[in-house]
Amino acid sequence: MEKDEILNSNWAVRSSAAGNPNTPADTLIKLSKDSNWAVRSSVAGNPNTPADTLVELSKDSDCDVRRNAAGNPNTPADTLVELSKDSHCDVRRNAAGNPNTPADTLVELSKDSDWAVRSSAAGNPNTPADTLVELSKDSHWAVRSSVAGNPNTPADTLVELSKDSDCDVRRNAAGNPNTPADTLVELSKDSDCDVRRNAAGNPNTPADTLVELSKDGDWAVRSSAAGNPNTPGYTPSDEEFIITETYVVIKGTNHLWYKHNYPNVAPFYTCGCFCGSREQLISRIYSIDNLSIDPAVRMRILNVLDRKFEEIFGR
Repeated sequence: MEKDEILNSNWAVRSSAAGNPNTPADTLIKLSKDSNWAVRSSVAGNPNTPADTLVELSKDSDCDVRRNAAGNPNTPADTLVELSKDSHCDVRRNAAGNPNTPADTLVELSKDSDWAVRSSAAGNPNTPADTLVELSKDSHWAVRSSVAGNPNTPADTLVELSKDSDCDVRRNAAGNPNTPADTLVELSKDSDCDVRRNAAGNPNTPADTLVELSKDGDWAVRSSAAGNPNTPGYTPSDEEFIITETYVVIKGTNHLWYKHNYPNVAPFYTCGCFCGSREQLISRIYSIDNLSIDPAVRMRILNVLDRKFEEIFGR
């Protein structure tokens, strides 16, 4: 659709266009001033929206618009600092999860009264290690679980989290690439099958432990062990790609994963309802949002997609 056609359409069409990463920046700028909050909210979440437009949207009277601006990978750091002080917890939560949010702001967000904000900060790859150590002692299981999934969490903290009474915390520790091998051996014997599954997918799990996990009574554990390159007799599967002029697609776990290539925009990913940068995707992979899938499996898919994207586009 042409710009004028979009702007003169009903709000649902405008909102759909506003959220489409293929919509040109000049059209997004026009849509950012739309009278309908849903349209402005879609613009605020679009990774193709220019930074200065996101700055304006961060001051919007509607909290949903500010929330999406807080989660956008193009939102400038100083704007995220302001959004981190927003009165609405969902805005602060998205700011806490944004990889552009400065470390000192994440330290402040880690002390937020809302557990979801603390949990988001706990999963951010920019949160300092000493802050993650403090968050690992949080009273809320979801916060500890996010720390356990953060790839920057120190190994000794992961060892402690591997003994947590909550299986979701142990599950994320079992999938963390920093968890020591001897701890993974212990986690491979956990009573919870999802903990064992994540240990079976971890690249640090020893080969002899993977052999035992390949005989597990739970099919998901056996499947994860079979997909671990460290398992003796591992055979890599042939990946199927869809390649166009603007993206590369690979079959993911629940959805197709897209990596987009547009001029003057850093490569970004879409899969399901997710849209964002590599850092944001990794944070999501290791967050509590994705406990149903072994994070090691997702990381292997992401790395294969990145290699193919570089081969095609040289980026």
